[in-house]
Amino acid sequence: MMWTLAAGVAFAWAQAAQPPAAQRPVIVASKPFGESYLLAEMFSQLLETRGLRVDRRPGLGATEIAFRALRTGAIDVYPEYTGTGLLAILGERPLGDASSVYQRVGSEFRTRFGVRWLAPLGFQNSYAIAVRRSTADSLHLQTLTDLARVGASIRAGLTADFVGRADGLPGLERAYGLHFASVRVLGPAVKYQALAAGQIDVIDGYSTDGLIARYDLVVLTDDKHFFPPYEASALVSERLATTMPDAIIALGELSGRLDESRMRALNKRVEVDGNRLHRSARRRHATRPMATPAASIATSIGDACRPATKCWCSSSVAA
Repeated sequence: MMWTLAAGVAFAWAQAAQPPAAQRPVIVASKPFGESYLLAEMFSQLLETRGLRVDRRPGLGATEIAFRALRTGAIDVYPEYTGTGLLAILGERPLGDASSVYQRVGSEFRTRFGVRWLAPLGFQNSYAIAVRRSTADSLHLQTLTDLARVGASIRAGLTADFVGRADGLPGLERAYGLHFASVRVLGPAVKYQALAAGQIDVIDGYSTDGLIARYDLVVLTDDKHFFPPYEASALVSERLATTMPDAIIALGELSGRLDESRMRALNKRVEVDGNRLHRSARRRHATRPMATPAASIATSIGDACRPATKCWCSSSVAA
């Protein structure tokens, strides 16, 4: 696979000035979109509550960049999705069952790359192909099959990651015979604005995006079940898994603690309300039964989003 100059620069940044392994902090990275920033910050705070030093690398790069950095030990952990691992990294066909997808990527990633998937965080974030409600009404769009029927007249605004991934535009073209009149590559925040302004007609989003509700968009049904389950999880390096068991235990505390409604609410605070996610979010105890430090941090990150300042994780960069 040929790497772009941007990929090389991002990878070099991840590797730069790393101290010896015994002294190095846990390097936590994210992809460049809001939810990935949020999850990476949760990982960071969990590790810090256990007395571990953390080096944050927010917005390191899209899937290929982040995974290459992890596989080569330039970073230690970043949030990833099982369906992305299955299709975009392993290049395999979709599997419909979430448990089967998790088992498959868990086994193959450990065997091929030495990296490990921790237990899922508790929610899925599937791709959501969305149009304005007025477009859905006028063209009678409910499903992706409907979209393919009128695709030749549709202007798409898609993230760079989606345009190039097997589980993105190339896969939709094969599965649905979908071909657009034009495709613009847009950053995560810009694509929603362009859609609302009528500059494009369809975008790729995520099921937990807060902006879908804000703009009253219609998410088209994947009637051929092309997209696999996308369970969120911490993907960790071989170095972290083998030399820092305390870090693995800490990160594991978040497994099963986040549901889609909570993530949608957190994403809304960042994407819609324009609040700033502070790295030093307050660690207050959650009031729910069986609350753990992980659950407290998941709550406190939402509470720590404060108005009046623009969020550093809603920048208009390609995912």
